[in-house]
Amino acid sequence: KAVAKSPHYNTPEMDPFWQLLPSLISTKFPTANDKDLERVAGMVEFSIGAGKVEDGVVENPWRPHTELHAYMPGLGEAEPFLDPDQLDLCKQLSENYDVISSEYEALLE
Repeated sequence: KAVAKSPHYNTPEMDPFWQLLPSLISTKFPTANDKDLERVAGMVEFSIGAGKVEDGVVENPWRPHTELHAYMPGLGEAEPFLDPDQLDLCKQLSENYDVISSEYEALLE
């Protein structure tokens, strides 16, 4: 159903991969129903230009939604991989950037 939402569905402009996808999925997962494939359908809709990014993604500064090349709905809240403010090593590296940079430049000479 998600593929059929493409504005290019059943036209020469549609990428053949998307037209094959429903049969590929039904062959690999014959017992899967629409509910089981809801997130996959969301990814397909986004990829073919017929889907919408969830509001939580658009409002989250850690998810640059205008730069997405792929999207899977329902992944949950995003946060930085590692918050540098919570890691003493990162604080020390940041505080000593000038010294580290000078030492590196000296090694290059």
